[in-house]
Amino acid sequence: MIKFKKGGNMNFCKLSLRGIMVMTMVAAIISVSFSQQAAQQQQQQQQQQQQQQQMAKMQNMMQRMDKIMERTQKMVKNLEQRMEKVQGRMMEQHRTMHKMGESMGNMAGQMKENLEQWQKMIQNKELMQIRNMKKDMNQFQKRMENVAEDMEEMLKIMERVTNRLSISG
Repeated sequence: MIKFKKGGNMNFCKLSLRGIMVMTMVAAIISVSFSQQAAQQQQQQQQQQQQQQQMAKMQNMMQRMDKIMERTQKMVKNLEQRMEKVQGRMMEQHRTMHKMGESMGNMAGQMKENLEQWQKMIQNKELMQIRNMKKDMNQFQKRMENVAEDMEEMLKIMERVTNRLSISG
């Protein structure tokens, strides 16, 4: 028969409880660590998705600027041909539309260059870590989208005016 010292079982129980508590704490720390890693990975994936969406929007706006430039070049070329045939007051109106068309095309070209530079800024991960930078970048992008829409509408109006000039001239 095994004889225990007085209080020997108590010491063993205390050691066992301490061991269980230590193991529970280690397990909790490991669990929290894995949870944090999973949350960080999810946040990184969301940031990558947002960046990809922004890049797609930027590409779309650059394509819109290309189309605006093409349309203005076509309109300006058309006006140049018409200006050879018109005289007097109509000549001045054609010249005005010609100048406005060239300006619109130049503005679209400059905006496209700005969008290309902006796209590089969006790709800069360090820059995007600055507090409130994403918010400002998104606001700027939205404003650029509005400008692109306004330019397309202005060009439609200019094309209508140009067509009316040809009919009346």
